[in-house]
Amino acid sequence: MSLDFAGLKRTEASVVTKVRRLRPPCRIHVSVGQKVEAGRTLAIVEEPGQGRMILLGDTHLAMPADILLTYLGFDYISCVQKKTGEHVSKGEILARRKPLASKERIYRSPYGGIIYLLREPGVVGIREIREVNVTAFIPGTVSNIIPDREIALETPAAVVQGTYGIGGETSGELHMVVDSPTQVARVDVLTPNDEGRILVCGSSLQAGFLEKAKNIGVKGIIVAGLSDEELSRFVGFGPGMITGSEHVGLTLIMTEGFGGLPMLDTTFDILKRFQGRIAYINGSTQMRAGVMRPEIIIPRDDLTVEDCRRTPSNSKELGIGTLVRILGGPYFGRVGLVSSSPKLTRLETDSEVQAFEVELEGLGSKIIPKTNIEPLN
Repeated sequence: MSLDFAGLKRTEASVVTKVRRLRPPCRIHVSVGQKVEAGRTLAIVEEPGQGRMILLGDTHLAMPADILLTYLGFDYISCVQKKTGEHVSKGEILARRKPLASKERIYRSPYGGIIYLLREPGVVGIREIREVNVTAFIPGTVSNIIPDREIALETPAAVVQGTYGIGGETSGELHMVVDSPTQVARVDVLTPNDEGRILVCGSSLQAGFLEKAKNIGVKGIIVAGLSDEELSRFVGFGPGMITGSEHVGLTLIMTEGFGGLPMLDTTFDILKRFQGRIAYINGSTQMRAGVMRPEIIIPRDDLTVEDCRRTPSNSKELGIGTLVRILGGPYFGRVGLVSSSPKLTRLETDSEVQAFEVELEGLGSKIIPKTNIEPLN
């Protein structure tokens, strides 16, 4: 079974593509068609660090007669073994000279990096380089490489996208701590065995659940919804200051929204089916331009990418009487019934979009853009 609408996906079989962005200079360590495991290094990006200046005339390369030799055209730069733009390792020979009737003198670089300056009378500039490993978030097959720009991986997987979350990428064994999508997860179900796991917690959490889970070492929490107060208490500041990119010791994903909402049956059934499997989750959320939803990915080693592409999509249609949930704007997380056919509506931003009238309990009829609506039945 699958549900894929308005950017929110819930499906047991889908082709997941994850892209890692790169920037030059970088060294790519994989090739198209190569299978990689999660955590595998895909590329190493070189980030510029602190610049270091070396005066060769102040090192042991210098000799008393150099003042006279300078008038004859001698320059320490002629002793340098590297060119501008080349790498030099710490301890590598940077310069050498063999004075007449004297033993050869060698100067080894005290820093590692890139030569960015060679200037008379003997100034060498070295820009230190910090190497950053770009690793695969999920296991999969390298499907595309654009040098210095991106590497894409594909994998067949079950996917559940949530409405809101906090915390970054993590992974762990998927474990159910409730028996139904309407159940509230109790604090006393948590044990030391949950360390490193990703817990599926039903409709909501008992007070103190998040804090105890973090102390145990739980990697992630998947729950239908939380109140503003509970989330703010755990994060440490009010909901108006929460950006969705907070790192608070674990990753939290809300599948339905804020408040006391039961977990959608489709979501609960998918997560229950794959209990015991390794899940890869990311709670990062962005509601503005470039919308980013929290996501749960469970790789399927029993399927191929081609199998998933042949799986038909069971997208739900919107119509009068459809039960829906609001995915953005001032009514985020609310549930209501569609009461009109779609019509072109001008928003406050002066843009025209397809929108529906939705009857929200206690709020009456509201105009909601189609992209902010998820069908529930």
